[in-house]
Amino acid sequence: WLFNGIPQCDPCEELTLLFDSPESGLVSLIVTDINGCFDLDQILITVTINRDVYIPNAFSPNNDGINDVFLVYGPENLFEIEHIKIFDRWGSKVFERSDILPNDPNFGWNGEFRGERLNPGIFVYQVRVRYVDGETRDFNGDLLLTE
Repeated sequence: WLFNGIPQCDPCEELTLLFDSPESGLVSLIVTDINGCFDLDQILITVTINRDVYIPNAFSPNNDGINDVFLVYGPENLFEIEHIKIFDRWGSKVFERSDILPNDPNFGWNGEFRGERLNPGIFVYQVRVRYVDGETRDFNGDLLLTE
C-alpha cells in the first residue's frame, strides 16, 4: 500500500488512513503473487471541506426566543470564528468577540452596547473564520437590527 507514493504498510491486507488534517491523495495497491507476478491498482481520494457558513442579515433581540442574537452558523467541527466585529453607521465598534465556535448564542451579539439596547438600524459586520485545515476566510456585510 502506498499513499502519494509513500509506503504505508508491508505486508498488510487492509489499509486505514488517518490524518490530523484533511488530505487528498492517490492510494496505490501493488499485489505480488508467489511467482513474482504483480498487479497495480490506484484510486484518487479527493477530500472536500464543507466551507458552508451562514451569516444572517437581520435579527430582532426582543427576547421572544426567535432570532434574538446575531450568530454565525455552520458545522461546529469544521471551523472556528477567529473574530466577529460589529460597527455602527459612523464606524464605531459596538461589539467584538474572538475565538468562538459557531451556533453558540452565548457568544453572539444581543444588540447592546455598554449594557444599553441600541436603536434599530443598519450595522456592518466583519467575521473571520478559520477552517479545520487552517484556511481563513473573511466575511463582511450589512446587518439589520430590528425591534
